[in-house]
Amino acid sequence: GPAGDALIKRPERAMAALSEAGADALLTGHVHVANAQLRETEASPIIVAAAATAASTRQRGEAPSYNLITWTGEELRVGVQRYTGNDFTLERQFCFSRQDGKWRGH
Repeated sequence: GPAGDALIKRPERAMAALSEAGADALLTGHVHVANAQLRETEASPIIVAAAATAASTRQRGEAPSYNLITWTGEELRVGVQRYTGNDFTLERQFCFSRQDGKWRGH
């Protein structure tokens, strides 16, 4: 399933509990696919960022990568750093900003 609920029973309850506790983001990585998205909850949206793999052979069709997270308080960026054979370079970036106390993707 989508990042954040692939291995969690009753993911909607887990996400609601995290949001009610004031969590802004959930970092995952077991599914080996890089992604970041907003997950809506009753309290407030949460950013779910899933890392791929930097060293495992379980690549799920993706070259090795890791997520570089930049967080300024009002803006969070998840940069997927992909291995190109010699080094890691920015492949794509997911951007989120807090507006009126809630996270929004852009």
